[in-house]
Amino acid sequence: MANPRHQEQGSQSAEQSEHKVAEEATRATRNIADFGARAASTRADMLQSGMETVRHIWESSAELTSSLTKRTSDQFGRTLGLAGGESDATAQQASRNLSAIMQTSLALNEGVRKVSDEWFKFARARIERAFEHVDKAMRSRTPQELAAVQTEAVRDNLEDMLQSTQRIAELSQQTANEASRKLSEGLGRAA
Repeated sequence: MANPRHQEQGSQSAEQSEHKVAEEATRATRNIADFGARAASTRADMLQSGMETVRHIWESSAELTSSLTKRTSDQFGRTLGLAGGESDATAQQASRNLSAIMQTSLALNEGVRKVSDEWFKFARARIERAFEHVDKAMRSRTPQELAAVQTEAVRDNLEDMLQSTQRIAELSQQTANEASRKLSEGLGRAA
């Protein structure tokens, strides 16, 4: 006959083991969710900072280019002894070139905005899916179920990353095409 005390200790040991597994799963899931949230926040901050820097650089470059173009065309005209009309033509050409550059810059800025929107969309979706996976992990009753949830989470992350990266590549290509078109149009008018 089995010892009831021995069975009770074995039952308590099994419950303690299950409790430890559940605690570890909860802790691991919480760590994954925290990491995902911090990573998304960091990416968003970096992207915002980068966009502000690019905008500031473009604005500063445009002002500097405009000023230098005016001065250069005036000096060039004086050096060649061009009359006021010829100097004006040179300034107008430089102005058209600057306009083409600005239109191209606007197209590039719009492309950066679209890419950043795609990254934010990806981050938001990942956070939502992370909570779904945490929920599933919390409902897991066996280590095998927990492992299945974790591998599903990794697979979902990879799939979403690949889809988002592909979309960003498409947006980047569209942006490059649009910027090239704007530049060509601007230079075509200038010719």
